[in-house]
Amino acid sequence: MPTLFYLGPAQDIFSDISLPLMEPPVPAGAPGPPEEYREKRIDLNKLFNFNASTFTWLAQGDSMIGAGIHTGDILIVDKALQAAMGDIVIAEINRQPTVKRLGKNNNAPALLPENPNHKPIPIDEVEGIRVWGVVTGVFHRFKTFK
Repeated sequence: MPTLFYLGPAQDIFSDISLPLMEPPVPAGAPGPPEEYREKRIDLNKLFNFNASTFTWLAQGDSMIGAGIHTGDILIVDKALQAAMGDIVIAEINRQPTVKRLGKNNNAPALLPENPNHKPIPIDEVEGIRVWGVVTGVFHRFKTFK
């Protein structure tokens, strides 16, 4: 099970932050024809819908690599959103938090990993689970925290 570290409310970390956004998008394939580049500002609060119910959590482990979540990534989590099937959530199992996709395994509710080396975690239909919040974004780093 991945280890997650709570980093605190996002609004404390990202209050009034905007960064330069270069346009047009940079090609990830073959370079395109030369274009004129321009800069505008991107507001992280609007991009990630930061609000009083938003917090961040540091991910560790490989169970969600298929969803693009890697060790060292900072997850943006909204505790006010109602979790729905298919959402990636922070859930508590046996008093331990984990990040998984909310779904079904053999028609039974489960927390689903995004790595075939990990098994789904069944959700007891009577006990249920505690959902801390829905993951709404990921800051992916090329180097992990140490």
